[in-house]
Amino acid sequence: MDALFGIKTQKETILVTSRNFARGISIMNHQDKKYIMLTDKVAMGIVGESGDTAHFAAYIKANVKLYENSFAQLPTISFKDGEVVSDVEENKKEEAVLSTKNIANFVRLELAKSLRSRKPYNVNLIIAGADGDLYMIDYLGTMVKQPYVVQGYAAFYAMSLLDHHYRTNLTEEEGVELAKMCLKEINLRMPASVGDVDIVILSNEKPLKQFIIADKDLRKTI
Repeated sequence: MDALFGIKTQKETILVTSRNFARGISIMNHQDKKYIMLTDKVAMGIVGESGDTAHFAAYIKANVKLYENSFAQLPTISFKDGEVVSDVEENKKEEAVLSTKNIANFVRLELAKSLRSRKPYNVNLIIAGADGDLYMIDYLGTMVKQPYVVQGYAAFYAMSLLDHHYRTNLTEEEGVELAKMCLKEINLRMPASVGDVDIVILSNEKPLKQFIIADKDLRKTI
């Protein structure tokens, strides 16, 4: 019953994740957070087996942080005095920050490697970046880059709406309304509600936005 999808607007990238955690026909938790901020500019939505999602998300975030810390702290050499300078230059900090594409390819590689191990991760992901890149990666390590992507059972109902209503020049408000339209249709068609949802809006021109849309508000017009 997980709902996980992303929409790229004109200047923002919107990530939507449901908060209900279901096992079989039972909802075990109504406050399950299904996304993680890998950096200040990149978010990863993840669904699948609960143990795999928690472990894999923590593993990816730790490796992204390790890479950035390792390269950001490389010393520079002052040729004038011949001394090693420990201060990090601003351009070096920028080079150490991984792009959405870098992170998506690293995630895909790790899933591909785990698939060939004795204990593969059973997770499906969406990676959204403030630079406008939006990637969908499944548990087989298949990766696609699209202006809108959907994971889970929500794809049966949300994809047709996105195919019909999506435009490349959507504003932030229109993108959120399109997400709400998809969620309302999912609630109408599926036997169980997706519950409350987390909305993450990333943009290079605006501060990061994270908020929750309550299930009762989504059902008002159904």
